Formats: sequence, structure tokens, C-alpha cells
Amino acid sequence: MQKYHTPIFIVAVGIMLAAVFYGMCQFTKDLESTFIVDEPVIGNGERIQNPEGSEKPTGKIGADMFTGKLEEVNTGCFADGECYVVVDGKHVTTLIGWTQTVVGSIQGVESFGDLEAHIGETVEVYAQTKADGTYTLYDSEGFYVKLVGGADIDETPKPLVGPGCARAGCSSQLCMNAGEADGTVTNCMYAEEYACYDTARCEKQADGQCGWTESDALSQCLIEKRSGTLEVQ
Repeated sequence: MQKYHTPIFIVAVGIMLAAVFYGMCQFTKDLESTFIVDEPVIGNGERIQNPEGSEKPTGKIGADMFTGKLEEVNTGCFADGECYVVVDGKHVTTLIGWTQTVVGSIQGVESFGDLEAHIGETVEVYAQTKADGTYTLYDSEGFYVKLVGGADIDETPKPLVGPGCARAGCSSQLCMNAGEADGTVTNCMYAEEYACYDTARCEKQADGQCGWTESDALSQCLIEKRSGTLEVQ
């Protein structure tokens, strides 16, 4: 019977174990690299840090931020498909029903389905850019679709006059109780700011008296117009 020389046998076993260990390490390294998701980076290459507490590995991925009109809301993920929005022709994946990957959020509404009531309004998107030209909220908790503005208005809204109220003055610049408006006399001097009341709301206020309802649009208009000169009509 052939006998093995003990030192040679030990060396051979050692080489085999080393080879197996190296192979396992290389496999683990390759496996880890397969699942690494990089950090989002805005188009200019700036690194965006991972959200605090996120377990996503560090690195870089392409990301973009833009605003536009909400054109379509698809709720396919409610049936284990894809939920997405279309913003100015750009397809943005918001949720996939069967996927458990880290994903961003929908902001400005209580739930994704509520966005359907805001078609035509302005939204802000921060999302990962994909090679096929679409966008996705996946791979970062910092990504989002956020409702930020109302629908575009093609025509100038008509002035609103609430019950019991009336516009008065030569330029309809006053908002008064209806019973007082008929006897009100003004000097008919015109100011640029009077144009701001053309689309303002004349209605009952908290004190029960008629007055102009404050709004950001009215306040901004008054600030811009009050530098105008007075003209005699």
C-alpha cells in the first residue's frame, strides 16, 4: 500500500484551504458590489448625502430636480404594478407594488392617490435619472414628488362680490356694505393700485363688515402698483 509523506500532505491541504478561502472572499466581494446603490448626485456632480439612518451604501447616482405641470397620475401599484406620474412629459416612477427597495416620498398631499385631484397643478420633483430618460424615486429616501402650486389659469378670474357687499368708488376701489355703497362719493382720482382690486374678493370679513379679502396676490400687486402716479379721470 502506498504511503503519503506527512509534510507534503500537510502542505497540499494548506494550499487547498487557502484557495477555497480566497474564492469565498472574492465571491463575497462581487456579491456586495452587485447590490451597492450609489448616493444621488445632482446634474452638476455635487454629492448628496444619504438621509440620516439610511442603510443604503455610499457612492454616486445621477439625480435631477425640476418643476412642471402634473399631466398624469397612474395608480397601477395599487394592483402590484407601477405607480407613476408624468410631469411636463417626464415619466417619474413613484412606487412599484412588489418592490421593497428604499424609496422617496409624496409630499403636499396625504397619499399618492390624492394627486389625481391636482392634475394641471405645479409639482416639484427630485428623483434619480435613469438611462432610458425616465426618473424614479427609488434608491434614496431623499427623493420626492411635491405638490407646490395651483393649476394654470388661462383667463383672468372675475371679481367676486359676496352677499350683502358691493364695490364702490369711481374706480370700484372700495368694498363696502351694500346699503352704504350707493351714497358713497369719491374724488375720482385714479391710482395704479386700484387695478389690483379687479380680481380681489369683496366679501364679509371676520368682523361682519365687507372688505377686501387679503391674499398674497393682492398684497404683492399693491406693493408693486403703489409707486404709480395719480391721474384725474
